[in-house]
Amino acid sequence: MTRLAALFATLLLLAPLSVAAQSGAAGRSISEYREASPAARDARIAEMLSELPGGTPAIDAESGEVTFFYLAETPDTSVSVRGDFTPSAPMRFDWSETGVAMMPVVPGGRLFALTRTFEADARIDYQLVVNGKAQVDPGNIRNRDGGIYGQTSELVMPGYDEPGLSVAWNAPPKGRFETVSGDVLHGPRARVYLPEGYDPARRYPVIYVPDGAAWDSYFHFGQTLDTLISAGRMAPAIAVLMDAPPDRSRFYGYGAQDYLDYVSAVVAWVDGHYPTIRDRAARAHLGTSAGGRAALHAGYALPDTFGLIGMMSPSFRAPEGVTPPDLEEPSPFPEGTRFWVSSGSYERRIDESARKAAALLTERGYDVTTHYTHEGHSLATWRNMLPDLLETFFPPD
Repeated sequence: MTRLAALFATLLLLAPLSVAAQSGAAGRSISEYREASPAARDARIAEMLSELPGGTPAIDAESGEVTFFYLAETPDTSVSVRGDFTPSAPMRFDWSETGVAMMPVVPGGRLFALTRTFEADARIDYQLVVNGKAQVDPGNIRNRDGGIYGQTSELVMPGYDEPGLSVAWNAPPKGRFETVSGDVLHGPRARVYLPEGYDPARRYPVIYVPDGAAWDSYFHFGQTLDTLISAGRMAPAIAVLMDAPPDRSRFYGYGAQDYLDYVSAVVAWVDGHYPTIRDRAARAHLGTSAGGRAALHAGYALPDTFGLIGMMSPSFRAPEGVTPPDLEEPSPFPEGTRFWVSSGSYERRIDESARKAAALLTERGYDVTTHYTHEGHSLATWRNMLPDLLETFFPPD
């Protein structure tokens, strides 16, 4: 069977019978497609692709094979796919610039394809690169803001555990935000989220997050808190979104005393102006990537301040096989400190070091919740994990 025949047979299996009948494909033989002109073949297959349930890429749930397609304007187009599965280097999480080349389904044709196999529960962010320019997959209905990569497309395998939370991302927060200037805090500004129904006579747990602007714009943190609290899935809490300075990586690094001084000042200011529960067990430091490293280090260096440490895809920047320096002591954190550690297999070294850190904390008797997936180092990964983290640390009263 030729590659075209195999592709056509696969499409017939993937498409509903009604789609095949509507396209006229049911009454045609494979040989007719082989004998047709390249343009006619591409047009017919492109028509079928447009009618596949869920759009492209085409997913074979049984084998895990996924075929990416792109119908180019001319046969001499250069097309490739890049994403979580095309790292810039073997153990890196960031994407290669060019990705993996897609090939014409038939010589001289305009329809390009690439087949790869993924885990049954994987979720992959990707882009097509057409003549050197990255873009979303025009046949994919699941496109979103991918942060540093711009707009990205999303591949969701049938076994992926979709977050059971419907958040109105674009709705105004029900809770309110108050801004604290950097001049007051002697560092980056912070925004304080007060939950809907905020009562000054009540005491609240507090969530501190670095990269505050990103948590607001990409994670829709206020709307996520609104949804969980109003649904009774987490206790009402105050959240403090601390912006990042230009030298973010250094600021969140090990031994960066200026970050420790800054976060201490923020905690003192918040405790002095809002009705907080002034107990480390009710105070969380969460973070993603370098912010996850900052969460771990703040928990280590300020043991009386944070009792809840949440790390999503923590970028420890420790050499392979070496634990973060904050975990080298036998009992680096006070008894009762609780941890959340999550990562995705397509983050490679970050995933490896996160799992090692979680295992070491567990061996030392700490309460550690882990969440491992087949995903990459992306905003969508963290946004999807965030509700579980919040429900774990702040169960409803």
